[in-house]
Amino acid sequence: RVNAHLKDMSLYLRYIFNGHIAFAMLFFIAALAYYYQQWLSTIPANFPTAWIMGIAIGTVVSYSPVRTLLKEPDLVFLIPAEHQMGAYFRNALIYSFIIQLYIVAIVMAALGPLYMATYEHREGSTFLWMVLVVLIFKIWNLIANWWMLKVREKNLRLIDQIARILLNIAVFYFLINGEMLLAGITTILFIIIFLFDLSFNP
Repeated sequence: RVNAHLKDMSLYLRYIFNGHIAFAMLFFIAALAYYYQQWLSTIPANFPTAWIMGIAIGTVVSYSPVRTLLKEPDLVFLIPAEHQMGAYFRNALIYSFIIQLYIVAIVMAALGPLYMATYEHREGSTFLWMVLVVLIFKIWNLIANWWMLKVREKNLRLIDQIARILLNIAVFYFLINGEMLLAGITTILFIIIFLFDLSFNP
C-alpha cells in the first residue's frame, strides 16, 4: 500500500511541478523572501507576532489527519482481523507524522525570521526549543485524532476538535509571549482533553 501510494504521489507531483511551474514558483518564493526580509527590518513594535504565530502554529499542529491507506472494501473484509493490525496502525501513525513534517518545517521556517526580528533580546535556542514543543504537540494531536476516529458522534468529534484547536493556539500564544505560567495551564487543559480522548481507545 505504501509503495503504491508513493508511486501515485510521485506521478502527481511530477505532473504538478513541471519545469515551467517549478521555475515560476522558485522565482515567486525568492521574490517573496526578499520583500519579507525587507519588511522585517521595519516591523512595528506593536506588531501582533504572538497572535500570528500562535494561530499559525496552533492550526498546523491541530491539522493532523491519520493516513491509514485503507480502502473502502477494507472496512468490511478487515473487521475480523482488526485486533491483529496493531502494528499496521502504529506504522500508519508514524507514516502520517513523517509526511506532515514538511508542513511544520515550512511554517516554522517562515515564522522563524519574524520571531527573531520581534524578540531580538531572546536567545536563538529559545526558538529551537519551541520547534521541539511544536513536534510534541503535533504527535499528541495526531494520536488524539486517531482515537477520535472511533467516535461515531459527530458533534462530540467537532467539540473535541474545536477545543483542541483553541487550546493549541492558546498554548503557543502564551509560549511566544513569554507567559510561561499561562502556557503551562493551557497545556494541562490540553492534556486533560487528550486523556479524555484516550478513554475512547479500548
